[in-house]
Amino acid sequence: MKIDKNNFIYLIQSRSLEIQDEYQQLVYLKYLPQSVFQEVSCKVDSASLGL
Repeated sequence: MKIDKNNFIYLIQSRSLEIQDEYQQLVYLKYLPQSVFQEVSCKVDSASLGL
């Protein structure tokens, strides 16, 4: 699978605000157990790659 660099950058930029909101909510609640952090990180990774 070949990923176009421009499309990849666009995907990340278009998702960045939504991702920041998710992280800010977690930080604001001071609720960052390892399992939750890993779950969000996985969502970010898969969303960025468009999987």
